Amino acid sequence: MALLDIEAGFWGLRRQLEALIGRRLTDSLLQQAGANGGAPLAQGFIPEVTPGEELEALRDCLSAYQAAGFGRFEIEDAEWPLGKVHIRGEDTFEAWMFRRHGVEAEGPVCAYTAGVLVGFINVLAGRRDVVCIERACQAQGDDACVFELLPAGAAGDVPVVALSPDPGLGQGLNLLELLFHRMPMGIAIIDRDFNIQRYNATWEDFSAKYAPPSAAPLAPGVGYFEHLPGTEPVALPLFRRVLAGETIRENAVRLESEGIVTYWDIVLSPLVEEGEVVGILNVAVDATDRVRAEEALRESEAHLRSILESARNFAVYRIAVDPSQPYG
Repeated sequence: MALLDIEAGFWGLRRQLEALIGRRLTDSLLQQAGANGGAPLAQGFIPEVTPGEELEALRDCLSAYQAAGFGRFEIEDAEWPLGKVHIRGEDTFEAWMFRRHGVEAEGPVCAYTAGVLVGFINVLAGRRDVVCIERACQAQGDDACVFELLPAGAAGDVPVVALSPDPGLGQGLNLLELLFHRMPMGIAIIDRDFNIQRYNATWEDFSAKYAPPSAAPLAPGVGYFEHLPGTEPVALPLFRRVLAGETIRENAVRLESEGIVTYWDIVLSPLVEEGEVVGILNVAVDATDRVRAEEALRESEAHLRSILESARNFAVYRIAVDPSQPYG
C-alpha cells in the first residue's frame, strides 16, 4: 500500500477528529487503533517466537510494515529481555503527511505508528504492558522519528495502550478500514444522490437506537432520507453546502425523524476525486443526552429564578401594605 493511497483520507479524518475531540484524545484513539492492528499482524506473520529470537522477529515485522509503505524502520539498540528498544523511522507516513501538507507540528504526530510498534512488541515479548514514547519526529523538523519502547513501570505517567488483538484486523494493513470501524463516533459515506454507501459500527448503533419504526432498513445504498424521514429541512441544506465544497462543523444540530428528536456534534466534509466532489463524509457524535441535560438545567434555573422573583415581589407587597413587616 503506497502512502498516497491512504494519505488524503487519513489527513482529513485526523483533522476532523481533532476538531471534534481534540488532539490528545485523537492521538490516544489512533495509538489504540495501531496497537489493535499491529498485534494480529505480528501473530499472523510470526505465529511462534522461539526464545532468543524475539528481536529478529521484530525486525521481520518492521520489514513487513515497511514493505506496506508506512516508512523505513531500523532497530537502533535494544535491551532484551525487554528493557528498552529504540526504533528509528524515516518517512513514517504520519510525519511524511504533515510535511506534505506544509504543516510543522507542535509535537510528535506518529500516534498510529507508535501503536503498531506497541502491538508488535507486546505480542513478540509475550507482554501487555509495553508503551511507546516518540522522542523525536520529522514533522517537528527532526532528522528522524525516534520511538522508545519500554515497560510501563519505567515510563512514568505514560498511559498503557490496551492490547486486544482482533485477528480480523490482521488481514492487511488498510489503515482507513481500521479507523473506519474502530472510532467511537459514527462515520458514514453518503454519495451525491444522498444514498448511504458505507458506515461504521457506531453509526449502525446510532441507527438502531434512533431510526423510526417506518424507516427503510439501514444497508449500503439505502437513501439517507428514506432511512431518516423528516430530517430533510435540516440535513438537506447542510449536505448541499458540502457538495458545493464546504466543510461544516456544528454542535448540537437538532434532527427530528417522525417525532424522535436527537442532537449531534457533526463534521461534514466533501469527498473529492480528481477535483470533483463525489460524496460526503459524515462524522457524528451523539450529543442528545448532553443537550437534554443542558436544557433541564436551564429549565431548573429558570424555575428557581421564578420562585425567587415571586418571593421578592411578595415581600415588597407585604412591606407596601404594612411597613412594620420585616423584609424577606
